Amino acid sequence: MRKLYYLLVAMATVVTQACTSNYNHVIVSGRVRNGLTGLPLQNADVLIFCRQESGIDDMSLVEQSVRTDSAGYFVAEFNKGVKFEIAIKKKGFVPVKLSRWLDSNTIKLNISLLEIAFNSSTIASFDINECRNIQIYNRYLTKHKSTSPIPAVNLFGLDIATLCVKDDTSKCDIWLEANSNFEHPLRIISKYGVHPIYRSEVKSSLLYERCVAPTSGYKYNLTLEPEIVGFFVKCSKGNSYAKVLLEFEETTGEWDENETKIAEKGISLNYLFQPNGTTNLHYTNDSLDLDFFLRRQY
Repeated sequence: MRKLYYLLVAMATVVTQACTSNYNHVIVSGRVRNGLTGLPLQNADVLIFCRQESGIDDMSLVEQSVRTDSAGYFVAEFNKGVKFEIAIKKKGFVPVKLSRWLDSNTIKLNISLLEIAFNSSTIASFDINECRNIQIYNRYLTKHKSTSPIPAVNLFGLDIATLCVKDDTSKCDIWLEANSNFEHPLRIISKYGVHPIYRSEVKSSLLYERCVAPTSGYKYNLTLEPEIVGFFVKCSKGNSYAKVLLEFEETTGEWDENETKIAEKGISLNYLFQPNGTTNLHYTNDSLDLDFFLRRQY
């Protein structure tokens, strides 16, 4: 039994070292194709992050931007690295991003982009490159490091059809029912219906996947669980559709001279709304900044 234990420890050590030790002269290359026709895509924009181990629990990042050639190929070289992240876009196609820990210094990728008819009338609650979002926060005060946090929940409803935040939740499309610590389970209450989007349904980006709203399966409330990353909402008296992107956040301030600090837990809501009543919620990627796209969790 003891021999088996040491063998498992040794195996775990090898795996850990493989994931965290730099490879030298890293080459990331690939070919980008049209996902429907299989034809190569020329002049697709490609951004690659190469993360490099620079110390214990410390990583630096080197980035490189390239474009695909006439045959759809691209290549980028880095002096060292342990992990790469990549994002690709081309006008008229759904952008894609992916990441992987390196298991060698040579990575070859075959990437397909899906051509899509973006809905030009789709409205977003945020600037695609700046992400000015709607935030619902629980702000609480901690004093003298020995007392319990004092919750001060600041909640409001969201009327998606008019893009307005309101205190009167009876006049809103959705609102949040939260506990004092903003921990799961939370509930989204909807006037006309809400439909969950699970993490397992999104392979690359919630912003550009699951962009067609379902027409059935809506409920009047939704319990938010860790695996739920967004949801569809019926709004405008049930005649229009929106998609909400969720991002949980937590911040803690520094102790001040009065031995007091403020901490916050909350949810950021970004949403796409279609006022013309169609279920197509695809948002144009013409101005998408790949650096922003690659750094955001969705």
